[in-house]
Amino acid sequence: MKMAILSGLGKLAGLIDLPGSSVDPKLVQELLAKLAIVIALIVISGLLVGVLLVGALYAGYSALLYYDMPQASAMAITGLSAALITAILVVVAIQQARRLSEMPSRIMRRPSLLPSNDIGHGAIAVADAFIQGLLTRRVHTESK
Repeated sequence: MKMAILSGLGKLAGLIDLPGSSVDPKLVQELLAKLAIVIALIVISGLLVGVLLVGALYAGYSALLYYDMPQASAMAITGLSAALITAILVVVAIQQARRLSEMPSRIMRRPSLLPSNDIGHGAIAVADAFIQGLLTRRVHTESK
């Protein structure tokens, strides 16, 4: 997943400098700034959540021992709780990484505001419009 994100960003960065490119450099700059902010927030949040989870698991383990649960059972319950919490956090992280990996393709699909001198760009725009027309289903009703 990480390689797909880096690959997409690399392609996006390479296409910015092409003449007639439909990539808006301001959007790419905004994407990279937001990406840096997200990474910093993930690191800070991860540390704080880790501290809170360790404290909560220790408190739960201590409570189980306080109410006379055998030590092995208390360790098993605490371990399973930690595994469940880890699995949930991994699923959330994967979903967010997928959303982030889709962002470069959304930026690339933005139509260019400047006219292009490239013949291929016009052909691609016509083909894209044709495909969009095929995929858009219109329902025609006849009145009698």
